[in-house]
Amino acid sequence: MSEQKIEGRWHPSQWCNAGYCLSGTIAIVMGIFLGISPAASDLVGKAGWGIALVGLLLLIWKYLEIRCVAYTLTGEQMTLQSGVLNRTTDNLELYRVKDWRVSQPIHLRTLGLGNVELITSDQTSPEFLMVAVSDPASIAKRIRENVEQIRMAKGVREFDMTPG
Repeated sequence: MSEQKIEGRWHPSQWCNAGYCLSGTIAIVMGIFLGISPAASDLVGKAGWGIALVGLLLLIWKYLEIRCVAYTLTGEQMTLQSGVLNRTTDNLELYRVKDWRVSQPIHLRTLGLGNVELITSDQTSPEFLMVAVSDPASIAKRIRENVEQIRMAKGVREFDMTPG
């Protein structure tokens, strides 16, 4: 099987981690404050440094979690790779895409970000969600174009089964 040409590759924005960044930063500042406070006992000082370390590790882990997510579009597939220590790859054949939706909640829209949701007939991924990506409307348009091209090339048509 030949390698497919990559037509697009996206990562979620680190803005997904805004709440964790705030929590981690607060933990680091409070921990350092407790650690260096002359009024704190030795036990409280050590606990403070422990809190600061946990806050720092939280920031690093959440950064890596988002950084290790990649959405890749080729002419035939959409691929989601995720995982920091254990890697998971989920492939979606584009001819299985039935519909798509772009959503831009206010907290993402103000940053030019949004979510692209693909509704599919795939058994393992009936909903394929791209979270907090830049310019989601153009991504959805690009996916739609590829879906139409691969359906025409493979002669695939979508049938809705309605009762009656």
